[in-house]
Amino acid sequence: MSTSTLHTAIGSARVSSTPNRAALAAVLLAGALISAVAAFAIAPAASAPTAEADPALTRLLQGMALIKLAFVAAMAGLVIWRFGRPVSRPVAAGYLFSVWTVTAATVLIWQSVWLGAASLLFHGAAFAFLVLALRDDRILPPGLNRPPVS
Repeated sequence: MSTSTLHTAIGSARVSSTPNRAALAAVLLAGALISAVAAFAIAPAASAPTAEADPALTRLLQGMALIKLAFVAAMAGLVIWRFGRPVSRPVAAGYLFSVWTVTAATVLIWQSVWLGAASLLFHGAAFAFLVLALRDDRILPPGLNRPPVS
C-alpha cells in the first residue's frame, strides 16, 4: 500500500466536512489483510512441532486467537464508524496502525509463533488504541458530552 493512497484517503477526510468513510474503510481493511498475510508469510513454520508436542496447548492458543479476532473485528468496526466524522491525519493513522498491528499479532498467535512478541504487539497496540480513543474528542456521537474530569 503506497503512502499516496493513505494520504489521499486521510487527506480527503481532513479537508472535507464529511470524510470519505468508504475510502478510509477500504484502506483499513486492505491494510488489515496485508498485515495478516505478511504475518503468515514471515512466520516460520514452527507451529507444526508445537501442535504435535502438545495438541491441547495448540487448541488453547487458537481459541485465544479467535477471541482476539473478535476484538480485532470490534476495533475495526469502531474505527469505520469513527471515520464517519472529521478526523485528523495523526488520529486516523493511529487508528489504522493499531488495527493493522493487532491483526498481525492475532495471526501470529493463531500460528503459535513468536508468542511473546505477538502478545506484546497485540496488547501494546490495543492499549495505544484505547489511549487514542479516550483522547479523541469526536469519538462520542454529537450531543453526547464527555463528563468533566475532576
